[in-house]
Amino acid sequence: SQDRYILSRLQACCAEANRGMEEYDFSVTTTGCYSFFLYELCDVYLELSKPLFGSEPAKAKPQQAVLHRCLEQAMRLLHPLMPFVTEELWQRLARAEGDPDSIMIASYPEKEEGLVDEEAEKDIKCMLDAVGVVRSMRDSYAIKPAHRPTVYVRCNTAELCAVMQRETENIQTLAKAGEVKVVGADGAVEA
Repeated sequence: SQDRYILSRLQACCAEANRGMEEYDFSVTTTGCYSFFLYELCDVYLELSKPLFGSEPAKAKPQQAVLHRCLEQAMRLLHPLMPFVTEELWQRLARAEGDPDSIMIASYPEKEEGLVDEEAEKDIKCMLDAVGVVRSMRDSYAIKPAHRPTVYVRCNTAELCAVMQRETENIQTLAKAGEVKVVGADGAVEA
């Protein structure tokens, strides 16, 4: 789901960047790209992908392709604002046959409606909310980063339980947790 999430968020970034360019409000473009790059691509997608990149590089090909797409489009989105840096970085990315020789003549990315996935965005947001609570509790109780506590996620609905069950590995990764147990609203928690 994180692949669908980041590609969907990339579409939101493209829409925001295009809106900023059309309105000659370049701060909208830069803020949209900055937020995507830092808070979504780096803070979420890369952190969730690291375990796969490190332990099973052969299985990480789809994530590498998604990451490449995000980086390549981000360079094209930023090119009008940072031409020399983006050209240099773009030239260093792997390129497919038929790609333009320069980012200057590459098309400016536009939102692709087919890649917008509100369900994936909603699921990842729920997971990130749970991670935020776990991180806050770790900080409040001064739990050392090396300690991986068992985390219980209590959900109000069966739908939310299903989402959290699918996201347990991601919660473990981002919250630096041990086992993650999902329980319903009336479920018992072990002492």
